Amino acid sequence: MSLDWFRNHFRNGVASKGSDEPCLLAVTPSEEDRNALRDIAGRRNWMVRFADDRDQAERALSEQPFGVILCDRDLDGQHWSDHIERLRAKSPGSCVILISRVNDEYLWEEVVHRGGYDVLTRPLKEAQVAPAVTLAWSYWKGWLQAG
Repeated sequence: MSLDWFRNHFRNGVASKGSDEPCLLAVTPSEEDRNALRDIAGRRNWMVRFADDRDQAERALSEQPFGVILCDRDLDGQHWSDHIERLRAKSPGSCVILISRVNDEYLWEEVVHRGGYDVLTRPLKEAQVAPAVTLAWSYWKGWLQAG
C-alpha cells in the first residue's frame, strides 16, 4: 500500500464520514474501553471501528486508512512496542496512541521514540481522549496534505 493510496482514499471519503470528523481504529478487547470510546465517539460524531487483536487491526487497515489508531498496551501478550511498529508499518502516517493503565514521562518518551503519538490512561475519560484524538487527527490530516 502506497502513501498515494492513503491520500486518495482519505480525499475520496473512504477514511471518514466527513473531512473534519475523526476516523479511528481502536485495537482493544476491553469492553470497558470499547464502551467508553463508543460513548465519546457518539457525542463527538467520530467514526470508530474496533479490532480485538493485531490481526483484525491489520485486516481493517488493509480495507481503509485510519488517521488515529488506539492500541491496548497489553494486547496479545506481546510487547506494546511491537504493536506500534507493526501498525505504523501497515498504516504510514497514522497516529498510534497507546492505551495503558500506567502513564509516566518514561513511557510517553518510549512510545514517541518507537513512532507512537501519545499515551491515554485507563479508565478512558472524555476530557483526556477528546483532545488527544482531535490533535492526532489534525496532525494526520496535515501530514496527508503536506505530502
